[in-house]
Amino acid sequence: MKIRILLISISIILLSVSCQKELEIELPEIEKKLVVNCFFSPDSLFKVRVGKLLSINDSTSSYIVEDANCDIFENGVFAEKLQYTSNGFYISETLMPKLGSIYTLEVKHPNFPNILATDTVPFPINILEEYFVHTTLYSPLDESYFHDINIRFQDNPLKRNYYELSLQVKQQENNPYNLTFEKSNDLVLQSTGLIGLYPRAIVFSDKLFNGQSYFLSTYYMLNSSGTINNEVFYNSYDLIVHFNAISYQFHEYTRYLIMHLINQESDIFEGIGDPIQMYSNIENGYGIFAAYCPRTDTLHHEFSFDNK
Repeated sequence: MKIRILLISISIILLSVSCQKELEIELPEIEKKLVVNCFFSPDSLFKVRVGKLLSINDSTSSYIVEDANCDIFENGVFAEKLQYTSNGFYISETLMPKLGSIYTLEVKHPNFPNILATDTVPFPINILEEYFVHTTLYSPLDESYFHDINIRFQDNPLKRNYYELSLQVKQQENNPYNLTFEKSNDLVLQSTGLIGLYPRAIVFSDKLFNGQSYFLSTYYMLNSSGTINNEVFYNSYDLIVHFNAISYQFHEYTRYLIMHLINQESDIFEGIGDPIQMYSNIENGYGIFAAYCPRTDTLHHEFSFDNK
């Protein structure tokens, strides 16, 4: 009896695998909208990339839009017409963004709705001190040490401020490599909900310390250490600290992008997460037009056996 049931079960499985039916699914028409992306700062000319939406089964058309009209306005006044170069990029020839100025991008094309986007360049961060401390936490799993990067800065009390922090390590003649934010004991960074997602850059606001002098301290892991005669040593390296003032638009886009990217990771046990609706400040289109004010400091460490 058991053998008969087993044979019937196998037959059903084989039939279900071998029977296939092709379904024709009618996909909705793709809306005609442009996709515009631009991150701008006071240390570079405007560079805007213009593309368009494509159907998921369209393998013949190009995403690139080569014949758009891109204009930049500064504080409501026309400033410059961007020139097309290649691969969808439109670049200014002379216009450098200014601190505190409001910039509006206008993109026109006869086959698409007109695009408008606006953002303001933030002022640089007032950093009071910046240093690192070795061997604050040991990870048996990775057989490596976590270290602290410590930054004290003054927040502007007159407005809501937004920040982006990222770290790189450069050893000898090698190219710098990015560090991820794996752990943090900082309450502000913990409140972002992004630490466990291992982002290469983390964004946060001054909601919890508005107008104050804030001491930010968080971990980074360095694969530049070892032991000699049971004593920990550290090779020479540069810790490159990127601490940028960013706009609200930059903050929101980056925050949602981090969640979107981690949500796309899947396996046979967890599957694929729910889709994340990306942030966009592009009127009548998609993408991002966002400002930031960069600051980069390099903290050097010579080979040593101590934690200084």
